[in-house]
Amino acid sequence: MFFSSQFYKTLALLTVLTALLAPQAFAADGGASPSTDNEKPSGGTSIGGSSEARRAPVLTIYKLSDTALADGSAMNLQYRFKAPSKRVRVRAIVRTTKGTYIKTLELGVRSTNVTQRTSLSADELGVRRAGSFKLRLTARDEKKRAAKRAKTIPAWRGFTFTNRRFPLTGPFSFGSDEARFGAGRPGRSHQGQDVTADSGTRIVAPYGGVVSYAAFQADAAGYYAVLRGDDGRDYVFMHMLEGSTAVKAGQRLTTGQTIGKVGSSGRSSGPHLHFEIWVDGPWQLGGKPIDPLPLLKSWLASGPGGAIRTSTAASAARATHGALD
Repeated sequence: MFFSSQFYKTLALLTVLTALLAPQAFAADGGASPSTDNEKPSGGTSIGGSSEARRAPVLTIYKLSDTALADGSAMNLQYRFKAPSKRVRVRAIVRTTKGTYIKTLELGVRSTNVTQRTSLSADELGVRRAGSFKLRLTARDEKKRAAKRAKTIPAWRGFTFTNRRFPLTGPFSFGSDEARFGAGRPGRSHQGQDVTADSGTRIVAPYGGVVSYAAFQADAAGYYAVLRGDDGRDYVFMHMLEGSTAVKAGQRLTTGQTIGKVGSSGRSSGPHLHFEIWVDGPWQLGGKPIDPLPLLKSWLASGPGGAIRTSTAASAARATHGALD
């Protein structure tokens, strides 16, 4: 076949052009184009870039109060997100200290750059069994940017939960040996533990249950109440302040619910709570009393509920052995 000289000239020109255009075509197909010393990164305008990261919310305050949570009580959560955006959607994640997932709480849309406060009960947190737990806060702004934490803010805050708590709020004393279970009394032995506190100190349910008695004995218990706990024990509260009884027979109580106030009614000459625990049957009807002190100390350690053991309470300083029953 015969080709003119013009054909060969055109073919040579096409070959040269193809060689010159080859690098650009490779780069367009995803290859690495030649770089130069004058090239600079384009910046972080997309999510995850440096500019976006600087605009993401930052958790700067995260605190828990009353971290010894009891059934019927609440824990206060305090937090603050710093951000250019005005609002963030906040969530709280609850896990056991071993990492088992419990619940995610929706805390709602909250304003940024101001300190927020939220009260959370054990029921809201999803905890049912006594133990140790941890809480984490997360948030996203309207552009779905996830919140970060300031360097001083931990990822998790810990708290404990107990379904029992100490039956008094405020300062108190366990008194001397005369206040103990089994101490001598005229013609009998002491069937409970005397807990000395100022008159008017609030008495609360150490455990959930149903009130079986709420009555008055002029020559003995004074104003008193008996709580049949959900654990089958009877909890007895004596010498309450006149007019302070806050329960009635048949009423269901949760842990921490008010029963009355410390007083000196009945056979008593000084303000204190005479506290009994009965097992293996009802109070005074087949059951038997046990020493409450070990359980009282255990509740004080795990669920104090505002109780403070001290020897400086006004009534503790005034009390004498003869003032207690």
